[in-house]
Amino acid sequence: MWYENEVKRYTNEILEFYYDNNRVNHLSLVQKEDELLDALQIAKKIILPFIEKNVYIVLSPLVQGIQMTEFQYIINQLKEKGKDNLKSDKLPDRKIIENGIQKLLPFTKPDFMIVPIGFFVDMHRWGIPMTDSYHIIKYQDKYPFYHFREERLKIIWSNKFVNLNEIIIGNKEHSLWQYKADEETDERITIKFERGLEGETLLLKTVFKYTPPYSENISIIEFPEELTKLEKK
Repeated sequence: MWYENEVKRYTNEILEFYYDNNRVNHLSLVQKEDELLDALQIAKKIILPFIEKNVYIVLSPLVQGIQMTEFQYIINQLKEKGKDNLKSDKLPDRKIIENGIQKLLPFTKPDFMIVPIGFFVDMHRWGIPMTDSYHIIKYQDKYPFYHFREERLKIIWSNKFVNLNEIIIGNKEHSLWQYKADEETDERITIKFERGLEGETLLLKTVFKYTPPYSENISIIEFPEELTKLEKK
């Protein structure tokens, strides 16, 4: 059975994990809507072990599946919007990336860059050491930023749950993520602990609509998928 104190604790921890590790906020404006036409839904129902009083189970990472589905949806939409993509038959270097940035400057001031996780690791090896104040990657408030002239782009990296072998550059101000809040809690994500025929379950759900930017506000660098793995140097 569910115990009120445990449910409250688990709910708060899941909410904290969802908001603290959410990539949507870095890639788009986020707006609450009471009514949302043509909304999409991401939902996950998880069967849990029996919850015993005073026995703690780590549940917060279970929301990662919702987060990665949201992230993948944005990536897919941005890739569809991209046109006149830059193509490279080798692993992109600073010159290629900065060509991608410059391509956007007549239209917008880019502020984010989505990169494959393997490529993100490799970027730290470029040029001067990380300890040098002139390195292209600098960390602020736990987030890495790519520095190019007057431009500063937050780097958002993928992981094994995300399908990405491109670099996507854009400005979050040109995208809009609208969500319908949970009616009971007014939170962006619905969290419900239930008991059914399957046993103890946890329901996680988000309801949203995403409006991507115009094509001229997105720059995409394509390169062979096998290069993102970076298995050896």
